[in-house]
Amino acid sequence: DGYTNVEEYLNGTDPRVPLLHVAGPAIEPEDGSIFLDSTQVTITCPTAGVEIRYTLDGSQPTRTSPRYSGPFELRDAAVVAARAFAGMVASRTSYAELRKVSPHPPAKAADLHPALAYEWSEPVASGPEGRDTTWTLARRDVVDTPRVDWLPAGTRWPKIDFVGYLTVPRDGVYTFTLSSPPSGELWIDGTRAILNDTGGDSQLQAVVALARGLHAIKVHYFTWTDITPLQLLWQGPGLESQPVPPEAFSHPATE
Repeated sequence: DGYTNVEEYLNGTDPRVPLLHVAGPAIEPEDGSIFLDSTQVTITCPTAGVEIRYTLDGSQPTRTSPRYSGPFELRDAAVVAARAFAGMVASRTSYAELRKVSPHPPAKAADLHPALAYEWSEPVASGPEGRDTTWTLARRDVVDTPRVDWLPAGTRWPKIDFVGYLTVPRDGVYTFTLSSPPSGELWIDGTRAILNDTGGDSQLQAVVALARGLHAIKVHYFTWTDITPLQLLWQGPGLESQPVPPEAFSHPATE
């Protein structure tokens, strides 16, 4: 064959045969990502031996557009467009809109205590899958994290609201993952960030820019099937994806 190295073999780029197809580049961060002050942009292409050209205004790159030579820092919002070239062959154009945002400011709160407050309600009269249901308060208490392993065995159709504050360690963009039953919600600073209305257990994510300090949080849990675990994870500056620790939660003394 005409392959000269393993990379050519794996990519199917025989130097004796003109390249007929060039794969579209991949841009990181991905389309729709947000950042605060700056972000590093990386562009790669699975096709070996290509030249990548890019623009920052969303226009289609040409052979005379800036040449990508390595990761670069972006300090302003942009629509990154990238295209790979190999001789007379060009790839499709890949796009990534990257938005610069300001973090949600912290809340002001005093006389806080560890843990989250919660209200657990049970159905008195119910319709199919929880519709047209009448509820009564079963318990009002506190818990270290939003979880439901404390529910008594045999509990049917629990509806629980966990409320309080989340302490964010530093300014940054945070990814929250909510593992929830058929109906689960995450609210941050009064805005719903995650809604699970799929009718099945799900892991849904939200990306939120937050300033260092306290942020109001509410986690809603409801299931009309068997009780399933509830867990809230976060990932952010200096934090790998992990469950939000108990020390990050607090609640006002009146709750």
